[in-house]
Amino acid sequence: MYWISFLKKESNLVTSSKNDIFMQAGFFLTFLVIFGISSGFEQTGDMVKVGLIWFLMMFLSLLNNNRLLKDDFNDGSLIYLILSNYSLPTSVLIKVLSNWFFSNIVLFISMPIVMLFLGLNMNLIIPIIVSIVLGSCTISLLSSIGTALTLSISKNTFLLFIIMLPLYIPVFLLGLTMVKLAKFELSYLGVLYLMLAVLSASIVIIPYLVAIIIRIHYD
Repeated sequence: MYWISFLKKESNLVTSSKNDIFMQAGFFLTFLVIFGISSGFEQTGDMVKVGLIWFLMMFLSLLNNNRLLKDDFNDGSLIYLILSNYSLPTSVLIKVLSNWFFSNIVLFISMPIVMLFLGLNMNLIIPIIVSIVLGSCTISLLSSIGTALTLSISKNTFLLFIIMLPLYIPVFLLGLTMVKLAKFELSYLGVLYLMLAVLSASIVIIPYLVAIIIRIHYD
């Protein structure tokens, strides 16, 4: 089946860059270690630590998605996707989700260790991991909009950051709110459902929006 083979192809492309994946994970962990040593684990509040984890996750997501469609645009693969008989929005969704999963899997697995190292309350492990997983997926989808808008710009990292920052902030605040409610032993289900709703809407709407932007580039 075409979509299964396409998913395998995209997964292989992402996992073929193992050095980049582990380098980003190493940067993430090293930065947190340096921050913890320099600031003192006990002196820094839990929400500051969670905020730092979220900031690094957003920064790495920006770097990962900056080249998501760029390489395909440069080598002409996007034209093939446009001219093929298969759905361009579905192709975009598969590319984004495969890139998100395989680029972040190391970070997701190492999250309990990061929390333990930073001295975070281990009772927060579930809300932190759930908020990071949902939030990072949403941010990856949002980033694809900025990537599509700046396809024809060679050095677009700073511009992409400026474009996407207003869209990142609401997701960031939802993630922090969810963890903060859990910290005070309050129900965070309302925020969780809202994050799921935002992610669901992003999965449905954003691939079509990105497909439209891509087609405009070739018109």
